[in-house]
Amino acid sequence: MRATCAIAAMSIMASVLMVTASARNIRDHRNPSRAGSAYDMGGPPLLEVPLTFGPFKMLQCETRNATAGADPVLHLLRGADPDGAVTQVAMDDDSAGNLNARLRYRVLFSRRYLLVLRAAHSSATGKADLWCDGVKLRSQAPVGGSFKRLEQLRAGERLQTVTLPRGPQGHRLYLLDDEGNLLYRQTSGAADSATIDAPSQSMLNAMVGAADSEATGLIRLVRNDAPLSGHDSDGDGLGDELEQFIGTCSKRQQVLGNWECSRSTDMRDTDGDGLSDKVEFLGDVAAAPYQHLPRWGANPLHKDLFLEVDYGKRNPGDSTVTLSPGKARIMAAIYGDTETSPLLRLRNAQSLNNPDGQSGIALHFDSGVTPAADAPATDFVLYGDWGGHNDVAAVRNGTGWKRADPDAARQSMMASRRQPYFHYALGDPTSGGQAPNLVPFLNLPLFSGLTAAHELGHTLGLEHYGPHGVEVEIGDKKIEANCKPNYPSVMSYAFLGQSGISFSGGFGRSVINNVNLKEWHAVSSPAGVPGRRYLEQLRDVFGFGVDIQEGSIDWNRDGVISQTPVRAYANDNGSGCEFTRFNKIIAPGLADGAVSLARLGSRTFLAYIDERDRRLHISHSDDPMHCLEINSSCGSFTDSVPSGPWWVRLNRNANMRSVDMAVINTSVGRRILLVLRSTLGLFEARMGLNGKPDNFRMIEGPPVPDTELSLASDGQTSWLATRETDGLAAVRTRDRAGNWSAPQTMLDASDGKPFTLPFLSSPGLYWSTLEGGRLYAALPVAPEGKIVLRYLRPDGRWSRPGWNSDAFGTRSTGRPAIAMQPAASGATIPGRMWIAYLDKRDADQNSGIRILTLAARSLQKSDGVQFRNGWFDNSWFYGNGVDLLFEPGKDDQLRLAAATAIVKDGVRQPHVIEMRPLAGGIVNFIQRNWDDWEALGIGLCQVRDLGGGDMHCPPWPFKAPAVFTGTPAPLPGPTPPDTHPSGMQCIIACTREMQQCIREHEATPGTCRAIARQCRRQC
Repeated sequence: MRATCAIAAMSIMASVLMVTASARNIRDHRNPSRAGSAYDMGGPPLLEVPLTFGPFKMLQCETRNATAGADPVLHLLRGADPDGAVTQVAMDDDSAGNLNARLRYRVLFSRRYLLVLRAAHSSATGKADLWCDGVKLRSQAPVGGSFKRLEQLRAGERLQTVTLPRGPQGHRLYLLDDEGNLLYRQTSGAADSATIDAPSQSMLNAMVGAADSEATGLIRLVRNDAPLSGHDSDGDGLGDELEQFIGTCSKRQQVLGNWECSRSTDMRDTDGDGLSDKVEFLGDVAAAPYQHLPRWGANPLHKDLFLEVDYGKRNPGDSTVTLSPGKARIMAAIYGDTETSPLLRLRNAQSLNNPDGQSGIALHFDSGVTPAADAPATDFVLYGDWGGHNDVAAVRNGTGWKRADPDAARQSMMASRRQPYFHYALGDPTSGGQAPNLVPFLNLPLFSGLTAAHELGHTLGLEHYGPHGVEVEIGDKKIEANCKPNYPSVMSYAFLGQSGISFSGGFGRSVINNVNLKEWHAVSSPAGVPGRRYLEQLRDVFGFGVDIQEGSIDWNRDGVISQTPVRAYANDNGSGCEFTRFNKIIAPGLADGAVSLARLGSRTFLAYIDERDRRLHISHSDDPMHCLEINSSCGSFTDSVPSGPWWVRLNRNANMRSVDMAVINTSVGRRILLVLRSTLGLFEARMGLNGKPDNFRMIEGPPVPDTELSLASDGQTSWLATRETDGLAAVRTRDRAGNWSAPQTMLDASDGKPFTLPFLSSPGLYWSTLEGGRLYAALPVAPEGKIVLRYLRPDGRWSRPGWNSDAFGTRSTGRPAIAMQPAASGATIPGRMWIAYLDKRDADQNSGIRILTLAARSLQKSDGVQFRNGWFDNSWFYGNGVDLLFEPGKDDQLRLAAATAIVKDGVRQPHVIEMRPLAGGIVNFIQRNWDDWEALGIGLCQVRDLGGGDMHCPPWPFKAPAVFTGTPAPLPGPTPPDTHPSGMQCIIACTREMQQCIREHEATPGTCRAIARQCRRQC
């Protein structure tokens, strides 16, 4: 027994001698860690092989055929998978010659062991064959590992690994002494993070490596001093030394690089994106589901937005649709800032408050889509299948189905541990969408990256006009100054989809007002980058005639530059910009067909057939509707139903179908002529200011099909246009004595052919006093329903105007409406003509309202004129019928009445008759440019707080100007330029002054920005 013990003791001693004889120091003396710090290290894979041996066996393992530069080292540890402090029983480096290792160990007892193959140092990686007892265990096994020397270690410091993008998810952390002996081992486990609390040794070497992986990314090694007493000033879980090293804040008085920590509202969240520095740097791996934000691209010095994109099924059988990589890249480019000027990008970064000095917000999508192996590196932090993506089942909608509510889906489908970090999107396979303001959820249109970026901006606090709350609000009515030409943002309908457009920086464009637009030299410094860019966008995006050299703009599109201010719809780019909706009047009644407007004296009449009783209703208003101030009263309409024997007969025996009105001259003065179609035939009546029709009689002639009527008059002669039973357009003429002609087919003067109209379409007539007096007709011609404009010649043929560009739209239905306004002397246009029509635009047979506007093509008269075609209000403003009114001398701009009609998911929605007194978009309202980036930075933090975060966020500084009853405190003037440094530092200083001004004078942010602009001009 004694002999056996002696032999065992000798074997152990021999093994120890073999270990120390071949040990070699790890080469990492140049840049050791001496305090809290972090290092993004390569993760060359390390090989571990579990072995089991019986007693009294001499084990020999060695490497052969090491690749050039490789220096393998072998360790034998007791235990098959030991974590924590380990027992190393043997080690070797170089004993096999040519830097190969050969390890020998006599096994005394039957045990399980772990053989570890690593590189001698970070520059000695490669491959080698691994042999044990004459058997090749691996061919060209990895010889890897990355090393960091740790000096002045204090017991309790925490060493932790974090996988970075494309890094190995399975990896290991080891601690070695200065002789290369393995002392500690920790696997990353399910949390994909290895943690070791530092022992009481002042010097160790850390080694990290992938678990036999082909991953190409990095592993972050973090030395965190937070567990040490007094080392975590802000309580965020990152030690003060570590934060100093990585550039994040722990104390307000710090200056780290170019970042003053006083600019961070919460020291736990240096970049102010609502995500703590700890979770952005280390992730949240305390419990499953693990939130690996660093692997997905988080940066504590740059604002990040993480978005889980689920798919919301509309029907139970829907197939899954995901956010495509292409759409994700479009969104990322917009939020990353498309500005190309380095100076302006830096300025945007300052507004956004990004500590790294880079502009933009980084987007990261858990979209359920894994990037291809050869995808760009940027894709791996932009999108992925990160464990959150789900299909959300359709929910019951009466007897049918509908998509779930995104807020409800967020609560039920997003893991509670994820909610403090991720926004939530319910994917909708469309190109359009709507989103609430300042909330952590939305419906995301999956088929349009541009619209998706726009809708996401709403959730972060941006409206169509700028930051939420900056425009005037009166009562409960919000200002929607959409499509401001001086607000170049993806939030604006005008700029949505334009090349290179991201978010506005609030710089370089002065205020405008549609009632007072300067045309001559409207843009200062037109040769500068901001000025030229503004003019080019006015020309290319809005279609205005501009003089680039002079900085002049033809705001009213009449082809000439006025020396005095003009009134115009500056917001009109044809995309439907909503500036026409202010001061609207909801008239009585419901109508499923065309409505009719006419004015007699100072009274405006609105006639329609109410769909509920099929009776003629006549409303009137005595308000002149000169209500240019937003939310000022434009009056109201009083409704009445005609009475008398004729009306009783019609109402009792027949349904009324269509009506139109025109003003005529009679022996007793001006009256309104009404023409009415019912199932009994055509009828006419006259009406005075009392609104009571009289002189009721039938119009003799052939029956008229069930289409809309259109009536026009020069006061003496009247014309009634219809679509006849054969589908051809025809006109009946009424002389002053009240005699009607038979219907005359309308013939085109160019070829003598008749105009064939689609089913349910009708001509629209208008008498213009301009050009010596003309009768115009807007005709939706078959088969597509495109509109052509013609005027009546003396020979009875209908001719194309010389200035007319033919054929507009493709799906016109119902009756078009026309109005015309005189133009200024010398203008290229003969007058400002509008044509409104219904455009059948979707599967539910909704008809949006479009409007054609006659405008000069440019400032060159030789270019002529054109009709601009765009949505009225926006593309979701649906109608059953429409009419226009402009009476020179009475109206200051266009009036429009629409019978609204919406069908959604096959269900008819409530609708009304709307009067739009400011249909020309000319509203007395100051339109400003705003800094989106400042709002996005604050909104991002606040929405994360609403989603479950606990960071302190900056207050929302954007408030509507208050109405003062006293004298406000004086505003500061701009700082003289000689007190500022030059260049970008000057601009930054001006921006800070503006922010301070807004904080101290919340009621006047526009004035503060004006001061800042003046300050910047002096830089």
